[in-house]
Amino acid sequence: MRYAFAMVACLLFAGAHAGAIERSTRGLPELGPPPQGEAQWVARSMRHNGLPMTLKSFHSRLSADGVLRHYETQTKHGSTRESMRSRRGAWQVLAIREARFFITIHARDLPSGSIGTIVVTAHPGDDTMSLATRFPLPPTVHIVNLQQYEDEGERAEHISVLSPRAPHLEAFSCAQLLRRKGWRLIQDAPAATIERGHVIEAQKGTAHARLTFMPDRSGVGGTAIVIVWKKV
Repeated sequence: MRYAFAMVACLLFAGAHAGAIERSTRGLPELGPPPQGEAQWVARSMRHNGLPMTLKSFHSRLSADGVLRHYETQTKHGSTRESMRSRRGAWQVLAIREARFFITIHARDLPSGSIGTIVVTAHPGDDTMSLATRFPLPPTVHIVNLQQYEDEGERAEHISVLSPRAPHLEAFSCAQLLRRKGWRLIQDAPAATIERGHVIEAQKGTAHARLTFMPDRSGVGGTAIVIVWKKV
């Protein structure tokens, strides 16, 4: 069922030596698995564009509707909670609002039951949304999405970036900047599986980064860049 969660497919667990991200998610509630099913952590401590959140995946022998009805019943025990149902294609969605957090549950039917995700986020009013990263980027790009993770003292970032320039030009700028910042380039070559794409792999001490450049298909032209930066 991993294909359903490819956008967030990093199995990360918070360690005993709590970092800043773990501390920011410590007060978020934890929902148990649905009836007749199991749940597992996808990200126990992460930030999405600066907003603390946790993420679980689950599967159940119940239908998607049955799973959401289970969690709806649970929310009725909290007088300050509000809930709302919606649908996004094949996915049924339950949004639960509390005074200090949001819970969003996606569920999708399968022949054997259902699969889904449980996302818990802090209320946007409690934390400042941020796209700030320390990864070296040229001034010609701008960040559109930032996910930060912690895993037993190890830290990582997934950064999505856009540029109005062509992939080979932006790749050249990034490679030059990384070298100036003391990074050693392990790979700097056209991407084998992406037309007009480019891949840079770089290392600095124990830190490792992989940058994938590809033509932006959103209709505005330019380049989309995906950066996976493992800091430790």
